[in-house]
Amino acid sequence: MFLLNSTMDILNDYAEKDDCVHVFRNEENLGFLKNFEKAIRICLDRGAEYVALSDQDDVWMKNHLEVLLNTISSGGGGDISIITRRQEKDNRRLTNIP
Repeated sequence: MFLLNSTMDILNDYAEKDDCVHVFRNEENLGFLKNFEKAIRICLDRGAEYVALSDQDDVWMKNHLEVLLNTISSGGGGDISIITRRQEKDNRRLTNIP
């Protein structure tokens, strides 16, 4: 429980410092799928034009969102764009998956 409490404190600190950060906490465990669905619905209901999803084990390159936005903006991404990377365990190198 300590980790959850400190995590919420950290998130709330970010939200207090930046108006772009909003923290929502479910009253009960929804499971990952319903949690993502709820998060997307909240974003869209608040007027988000784009939504980027990330799991707890995802590793994003510094320009991840820029690449996604450029792909969508150029018309090459359709309604959905996905960047997938694989981490090589032996040398910890991230590579694109074709």
